Amino acid sequence: MIVHEHPARDLLRLLIWYPLRWFCARAPIALNLRLFAAMGRLHLALSGTRRAQLRALFGRAYPAADAARIAAWSRTYLINHYVDRLSVFHYHRLRGRALSRVIEIAGRDRLDAALAEGRGCVLVHAHLGPSQLPLVALGRLGYPMTQLGLRSARGLSFIGRRVQLHHRLRLEEAFPAEMIYVTRFQRQLYRSLAAGRVLMMAGDGTGTAERYGHHLPHACCGHTLELPLGPFRLAQRAGAPLRFLFLVRDGAYRYRAVIESPPPGAETPEQLQQAFVARLRHWIDSDPGLWQFWDQFAPAAASAPSISQSTANT
Repeated sequence: MIVHEHPARDLLRLLIWYPLRWFCARAPIALNLRLFAAMGRLHLALSGTRRAQLRALFGRAYPAADAARIAAWSRTYLINHYVDRLSVFHYHRLRGRALSRVIEIAGRDRLDAALAEGRGCVLVHAHLGPSQLPLVALGRLGYPMTQLGLRSARGLSFIGRRVQLHHRLRLEEAFPAEMIYVTRFQRQLYRSLAAGRVLMMAGDGTGTAERYGHHLPHACCGHTLELPLGPFRLAQRAGAPLRFLFLVRDGAYRYRAVIESPPPGAETPEQLQQAFVARLRHWIDSDPGLWQFWDQFAPAAASAPSISQSTANT
């Protein structure tokens, strides 16, 4: 979700990153998830502007959808925003039974087969649901995980930089994964794959105007998206197998990560990207509110600050 800086947002950040973070670090995870969902519902109920914006966005993408379905997608979208942003408070506790209650990994055999080739694996994911949950889950299950992410303070207020960004990076660095950022030396990506690691990279971009590397246009959700070709080029250049990962809901507060293999015949980076986009459209259409990047289509997004999805929200 694209957000705009305001003193009221800084006050909310202080409340979230201090008393709420301390509470969620110790409270039952199921209670945390219900609390985050309640925050999303409250946000939707209190913001008529937000409701109208989401109604317009979903209505354009799905003109045949009725008002009830659009309302449900809008609710899911805002609930997922808070679950995605705030679950970092309890990810350190997701182990064993607590992990299995929250997420199931489908298609692990496809990932295992890729790793058996001995050249690592590029795992291209999308920003569906709490997008870092599969990274944490796979790391807890013993997979050698590396994530390429974007961590930018661009456009953030002083509180945003010194409180939100500082604490989020500290919590993310504690994930069972190696963290690599796009602003750093990218030879680390090849080294990670050569070491047999699973390299997670986003195939649907950042959700903002920020661009790194070559992008190609694709039709999606009633718009044209500029999506990164980098993950697919990297897999080809490194000689590493490539897999897709999509996160779907499997209950009110439970998720299923689906690992897929590219279809036969998709060999070039462009063909692999086209195959990924086709699956992305399929999974977005199955549960539109679960995709995080609808805001990039809003008219105001064109003039909004270019702020990383990974750091700007909350």
